[in-house]
Amino acid sequence: MNYPIAHHRFHRAVQREEHERDPEFAETWPTLDDWPADYEEQIDREIQVADRILVGSSYARDSFIREGINSTKLVVAPYGVDLDIFTPGPPRVPDPARAFNAIFVGQLSQRKGLSYLLKAYRQFRKPDSRLTLVGNAVGASAPLRRYADLYRQVPHQTRPALAAMYREADVFVFPTLLEGMGLVVLEAMACGLPVITTANGPGDIVRDGVDGFVVPPRDADAICDRLERLYRDPDLRAEMGRNASARAREFDWAAYARRALEAIAAISDCG
Repeated sequence: MNYPIAHHRFHRAVQREEHERDPEFAETWPTLDDWPADYEEQIDREIQVADRILVGSSYARDSFIREGINSTKLVVAPYGVDLDIFTPGPPRVPDPARAFNAIFVGQLSQRKGLSYLLKAYRQFRKPDSRLTLVGNAVGASAPLRRYADLYRQVPHQTRPALAAMYREADVFVFPTLLEGMGLVVLEAMACGLPVITTANGPGDIVRDGVDGFVVPPRDADAICDRLERLYRDPDLRAEMGRNASARAREFDWAAYARRALEAIAAISDCG
């Protein structure tokens, strides 16, 4: 069984906590209570009968363990990135007239830590910086209007177009609250971008201080601080971008397939 996100009851608990913390953005995180009446019971049955459950990160694995699932069933297999599409651009020539470009990619949802990103960028914002949000709004768009002067929004892109946008950016910011892994983080890294993210999914991929920065969830001040560091230090940006690109090459789809096949083979061996 492949489960692409954290356990559903754990997911619901995180969502409830976040709604209490930031009710303004609650409608951007659709509730799991809208599921069909027997859907959760069906998922529970599938989890119960599964010999192995593939998850994308140790964060997702730990969410299952917290919900009472035997750890021996769980196999962490990070997803892969298409290294033919997501590639670094040529070395960037210093240009004082060029804006510092921070980019976010994903659903415009509080599950991705959206309000914390916007609050952080409001603190950080410089005359020569810009924030690009790539993705479609989820649920209510009204909470975004308060921050409309901070960013430009681009709708969902094809993968080649997205790769080109990564290569034009300086840093990828993805302060997610809950993920299975966060494939967009790996895609950005493959394009040579340093990243600012949380451990809540991407923590197995991003090495703090090497490929970028891993910040605590819900911490706008920490995001602002890391943006400031990367803004002021182009050499650090370049070094982290190179590290991130090299790190991403460890996680192509062939590597994912090997991990998945190893999990299946282990079931046969046990039988």
